[in-house]
This record gives sequence, C-alpha cells and structure tokens, in this order.
Amino acid sequence: MDKVIKNINFLDLSTATEESLEGISMLKNINLIIYNKTVSKLLSKISMKNINASLEVPENIKLKNGDFHLDGNFSESINEPMYLGIKGTLIVKPDVTVEHFGHFSGITLLGDVYCPEKLKGTMVQLLENHKGNIITYNNEAQILVHDLKLDENYLKQLPNHTNIVSTGATSIVEHIDPTLLRQKIKALEVLKALTIREEIADALDGKIHLSNGCHSTIIPADAIYIDDDLILDGMRIQRFENAHLYVKGIIRFESDVTEDILSECIGKISAAEQIICRNEIAKDVMRKCVAKNTPILTYEGKLIVNDGDYHLNQAELKYAQENLTIINNGVLEINYNVEPDDMYNKIEAVHNYGVINGNDEQCGVIQTKLKTQNGLISNIDEDLDLEPANNEDQNVIANMNYLKL
Repeated sequence: MDKVIKNINFLDLSTATEESLEGISMLKNINLIIYNKTVSKLLSKISMKNINASLEVPENIKLKNGDFHLDGNFSESINEPMYLGIKGTLIVKPDVTVEHFGHFSGITLLGDVYCPEKLKGTMVQLLENHKGNIITYNNEAQILVHDLKLDENYLKQLPNHTNIVSTGATSIVEHIDPTLLRQKIKALEVLKALTIREEIADALDGKIHLSNGCHSTIIPADAIYIDDDLILDGMRIQRFENAHLYVKGIIRFESDVTEDILSECIGKISAAEQIICRNEIAKDVMRKCVAKNTPILTYEGKLIVNDGDYHLNQAELKYAQENLTIINNGVLEINYNVEPDDMYNKIEAVHNYGVINGNDEQCGVIQTKLKTQNGLISNIDEDLDLEPANNEDQNVIANMNYLKL
C-alpha cells in the first residue's frame, strides 16, 4: 500500500533507513526536511510537492527539537566530539567557556542563538548551517532566564547585586520596595520585551539595559495593570472608580454597560489591543483612550465572540431576538441547513480574524456582512469539487508538527 506523508512541519529523516521509507510514494506540504547523505539517494525515488526547505546533515548528528539550553555540565558529559543539530533556539548559559565548545565538531541550527559576547567568535566558527540570528548578552551575567516575572518573592531569593539577563518577555508590574530592588539588582539586561511600572523604572535607573530591537512598555504609576483580556459587564465594571485601566489584551464592554456607568467607573483607558463596545458608548470610550489611535470595534444587537470552534445553526438564527454581530477569532462552521435569507436578515456584521466555513450562498452572505477581513472564508462547495476521489490503496500520514522516520 502506497504511503503519502503530508502537512508536516518538521520531517526528521536524519536516521531513516531503506526499510523505514519503504512504500512512501509522496511527500507533500512539508515545512522542513532534514536527511543524511545515505537517505538522499532514497529520496530521489519519492515524489515531492510543496517542500519549503530541506537540509542535508551529517550521519552522526544528535538532533534536538525545540529550545535547547547548553550549560557547562552538558558539555563536560560528552565523551567524544558531537555534531549537534537544533530546530529551535540555542541558549548558551553563562558558565559555558571556549573550552566547552571543544566538545563539539559542529552545529546545525535552525533558529536563534543567545550566547555571551566573549563566545560569539567561537560560535560563528562552530555554526556550519544556520538560519537565524546570533544575539549576545553581557559577559558578567550570573542568571540567564527566558520569560521573567520579577516580584518581591523572586527578588528575596536572589543574592545581593545580581546580574540578570532575560531572553524573553520580562514583566515587572507589581509594586516593589525600591530599596529591595536596588539591593538585589546590579544589572538587568533585556533582549526581547520589557513591561515595567514607571516608578520601578525610576528606581532601577542606570541598571536596566535594553538590546537593539527590544520592545519596552512603561505603565503609568496611577494605572491598574491587567495582563490579559478584560471583559466588563454592568456589574464587574463597578469594582473600579474613575480608574485608569492599562490592559495588555482586548477590552470588551458588554451590552449592559451604559454611558453613566462608564463615566463613573472608568477615567482613562490604555489598551494594547482593540476595544469592543456598543455603538452607543463608542464616542465616550474613544474620549477616555490615552492613545487616540486605539482601534475600537463597535457592535449592535447580540454579540458572538468565537475564540475556538463555533457552529452556527438554523435554530439560533430563527429564534434570535436581536440581530447578531459576529467576531470570529477561531473556526466558525455554518451548518449546511442554515438558510442564506435568514443569515442576511439576522446578521448585522461580521469581523473575521480566523476561518469561516460555509456553502456557496452562505459565503456570499458573509461577504456582504464583512466589516473586518483578516482571515479566511472557505467555500466547502468549491472544496468538494476539488477533492480527489478516494484511493483505497493509499495510506496517509498527515497533520503533525514533528515526524521522525
């Protein structure tokens, strides 16, 4: 039986054999294939379609899939020269020396590498195949972390005058005793992104170092910081009193939030993403936005927000008391029996950031109701026309992030 392998992010053929490849007739829609010299001869007998990238690697390669942290202990455990292959990020810890790199015969890296400045030259020499960036950090670093959430509990566990490097998202958003901050932090180097309160930035003045390209966000001292989406209805909004909200995600005001409630509870709004509200309060929301270019998405009637899988059926449309505004961030399936006329009469607007699946007429109605289109509308009638006849003699392996043969 012929085998077809398709829709694979990473296909690892570095240790494949003639037996493991036997019966494979086609490789299709593969993001990356790695293989050794022996396997390359076998691949010439297999049909290939839509291969984004392929790479030949040494036969003795030791492959790591995902982020890999290289420290001195790992290097010292190697008994003979190792050829290292990594699909992900290579993070070289501060305790690694030039002598430790002598345990490696070469490195293939599909991703970025973080290493001390003093090791950059040696790293360049070791990298034989590299698709990504080399990002260096200071040689005096004592602690290297990826995502860092700095609060008083974390600080109390540190030795005094610690030099920290963060390679990922760094968050310092809680109120912290400035004396403790100055006592514990000698230097903080941030390579990717920093979110920090204004008063903490002042307390650490001269100790924070941002790399080129690092994105920084300063939270005003008077703001209430929320690091997720925020949904406020007429009850939940009343826990605030003339508050300045600084929200990392989306803010959504439910339909029972009135102009009077908004005026009483919210003073200013800083939103990293969009704000969703009824038409009736949109102007008041806009006036409270600190950034005047904050995107505001308005709705009428009943709001449906889909962040996963949602099936729109005929009964929902038939018995809806209000028109519908749909915000689709996931996969919206329109049942085949949903009447296009009912869709046209009951759907007020559609904002699509995901995938909408429907038949020919249903997709036509959706197109007339679109207010935002940053996604895909899939006509299942067209897909059926394009679908090949089933082949009972074909075995399909599909839809995987990582596959090793």
